[in-house]
Amino acid sequence: MDDGTPLSIQDIKLVVERHNGANSNSESDDIHFEDIEVALSDAQHLLQSDELASFYQAIRSFMSNKRFDPITVAWILTIPYLSFASGLKDIPFEGDVCIAEKTSHTKSDSVTRKIYSTTMELGRWVSSARQAQFLYSLPKVATQLNSSKEFLAYLQLIELLVLKAPRNLKSVLDNASLYLQALPFSGFRYWVLFGANAHAHQYEALDAYFSLASTESLTVFQKQRKGTLFSNVQRQVHFFLRAVWGSDFFMRPISMHKSLFANGDTTDVSPMNDTHSKIATSPIMTTQLATIEDGVILLPDAVDAIATLNTRNAAETAQSHSTQATLNKQLYRAMSAHCAAHVKYSRPRLRDAFSPLERICIGLFEDARVEAMAIEVFPGLKILWKCFHHPCHRHHQNNNTSAESYLVVLKDIANALLDKDASIEADNTRHQLVTASHTKFWNTLSHDDKHDSSQEIERLGCWLAHEVIQEFDISASIPSSHMEPLAPYRDDNIAMWCDSEAELVRWEVQQHQQVRRSVTVTQMVNEIDCELADENAQEIWTLHSEFFRDGDPENVSMNERDANALAGNENISPPILYPEWDYGLQAHRPDWVTLTERRAPLGLSEDIDSILAKRQMLVRKIKTLVETLQPKGLTRLRKQYDGDGLDLDAAIDAMKELRRGALPEMNIDQRLKRQERDIAVLVLLDLSQSTLDTIPNDDESRTILDVAKEATVMLASALDGIGDTFAIHGFSSNGREDVQYQRFKDFDEAYDDKAKSRLAGIQGGLSTRMGAALRHAKTFLAKQPQRKKLLLLVGDGEPADVDVRDPLYLQADTRRAVDELCSQGVIPYCLTIDPDADNYVGQIFGQGHYTVVDKVTQLPDVLPSLFASLTKRAG
Repeated sequence: MDDGTPLSIQDIKLVVERHNGANSNSESDDIHFEDIEVALSDAQHLLQSDELASFYQAIRSFMSNKRFDPITVAWILTIPYLSFASGLKDIPFEGDVCIAEKTSHTKSDSVTRKIYSTTMELGRWVSSARQAQFLYSLPKVATQLNSSKEFLAYLQLIELLVLKAPRNLKSVLDNASLYLQALPFSGFRYWVLFGANAHAHQYEALDAYFSLASTESLTVFQKQRKGTLFSNVQRQVHFFLRAVWGSDFFMRPISMHKSLFANGDTTDVSPMNDTHSKIATSPIMTTQLATIEDGVILLPDAVDAIATLNTRNAAETAQSHSTQATLNKQLYRAMSAHCAAHVKYSRPRLRDAFSPLERICIGLFEDARVEAMAIEVFPGLKILWKCFHHPCHRHHQNNNTSAESYLVVLKDIANALLDKDASIEADNTRHQLVTASHTKFWNTLSHDDKHDSSQEIERLGCWLAHEVIQEFDISASIPSSHMEPLAPYRDDNIAMWCDSEAELVRWEVQQHQQVRRSVTVTQMVNEIDCELADENAQEIWTLHSEFFRDGDPENVSMNERDANALAGNENISPPILYPEWDYGLQAHRPDWVTLTERRAPLGLSEDIDSILAKRQMLVRKIKTLVETLQPKGLTRLRKQYDGDGLDLDAAIDAMKELRRGALPEMNIDQRLKRQERDIAVLVLLDLSQSTLDTIPNDDESRTILDVAKEATVMLASALDGIGDTFAIHGFSSNGREDVQYQRFKDFDEAYDDKAKSRLAGIQGGLSTRMGAALRHAKTFLAKQPQRKKLLLLVGDGEPADVDVRDPLYLQADTRRAVDELCSQGVIPYCLTIDPDADNYVGQIFGQGHYTVVDKVTQLPDVLPSLFASLTKRAG
């Protein structure tokens, strides 16, 4: 690049003629010389002198091999318009320093040179077609970047990407401008490099990643979005709606509910650019509005409130909010409150009964109606919604009838309808339709019942649509997808319309609440085989007694038959409610936790036998140690039918009865019986997700759960050999509404192959809500007749759950549950393999009621002495 003298179209044609000269397959017909001539002419006006010199030098370098390939054409057709389109020439300030004074035009030249350098670097790894694609993509990419510094960083990113994934560069270049619309450059760079590093040399996985076709890609992409993510404020918005309306609403991000196409008909997608079209129209890329689907409020995955407003309005609105994050949160609240008003007050209508423009206008008035009803109950919502409406009536005059102005008028109407007391008539700058719409709307609500004014709203919408057509000379069939939102917080009104009468009937039925009734046996007999009954039935009939039906097995009720038929069902008990201790309130929260017993999965009993075979020496050691602690006393059992000797007192009594001529009782023997151990043991296993972690440096690559199961198997074998009554249970949790409890062996069950297969099928997952599990285990121990009762908890961490942020909350509740166990004569003991347990386990279980095993692999070795000490304590 050493010659910056100007080039003319004649110079270009000369190179082409030299190259194609005698070549019969000349490519000159495919070159658009007219476009090239225009671009060369524009370059002299759009580029500064240093930029122009670099521009010409690059062209001569490309043509140095006497060829005129697609790279040269792409360079000529893009570079002159790049800085003009992106503003790279006109960035007046960077911080507080004027760029023009600081760089004296050298920055633009460095950008041009860097583009040339990147293009040549790409040539080392990819074809000329990919180099040309890179150049053609630059103008669109540059419009999404904020400064020349970001543009240079983008070029460096492309150079780095072509080194890591040259075959997948096309996927990125195809959609880079779309991705940069949704992500800041820093987020885009992180997303690209994450995929390139995570799937190095996995070309199919990279294509799926860069096309947003993989779950991993979508997850990483979402976390880099501009604005505020819905996942970060969902809990707050949920509590806001609950506080306002006094009821719960189901809310989800749109991308979790929608298909790949957000709106419109997918049949228009061209096969040649299918992936690009799918990405452009996917929910994660498009500007999203809130929507309602089957009663579920779907909110955008991320919102950027400043971007949804024009510059002037954004500045005005931002003045009343401390940060942009606060404004974004307010926008989510406004969206959710508006959608909740629709759920409460709106009803669907037949779509085909109205034209597209009529549906838009009816939606405008319906939005205003539900907001008016909500404001009547909660006046503060008016302030929340008003801050996202900005009057635009001064931007148009009554005599302006351009087709573009109708949207401005509709926005102004939406703004005016929000305020009943607005002085519309006195404002001459407003369009006459704004004044007429405001008057008609509030007159309608004043005279009609707001809850039953659907027909009047439809008449108003049809009237406004007719007036807009007459005033602005537009078509009534304008597609709603071409409409901008009238306010950034309003939904798309799709839930207002249905396609058939059947959907209307279904909506009507769903509005009636389901009723549960207790019925007699006769009523149940008459309706038990109703074919139309399902989970959406208007009434649910219950019969308190068991129901036996002809044709079923003898002495088997319908309840038992259905339970046996649903053997694969996880739940084997109805939901059981337990209180939970709140240390902040210093009181129990009644019926706060829901626990259900789940069916234990089955494994192979042979797996348990193989564990015992490996540890026979340890099993014998346990038996020996425990047998030394057994009581050696004998109990004399009198008046036995068979025994070891004569019971003298019983024999004398029998002789007396014979002398009197009566028939004596023949139980005249006595028997000596060795005193058995009077103890019941319940082993409670923590089955949380953390137990699935692999033990570091373990030769067999076992998990924590594997070692805990091995220790439990050896303990169970010893208990079974001694003859102690014992049970093995486990638990996990997924929030207070879903504590899962499994019984692998019960007290009254034999330790046979069936129990061993359940023990072999132990699985881990979820969290550790310990208090509810201890309370439920207590109910089983309370039913045992033994004098001594021991609850042995085997865990690997402190109490925790997904819906509790305060770690002390569940620790306090578990401590309370331990106290409840002790008050009922149950001895609780915790065996934990958490090396950090000293920080909390003593406060929960008390001194002398816990053991911390520092190394997981030591658990089988310390178990014999530990169990011996526990047995001695309970003996």
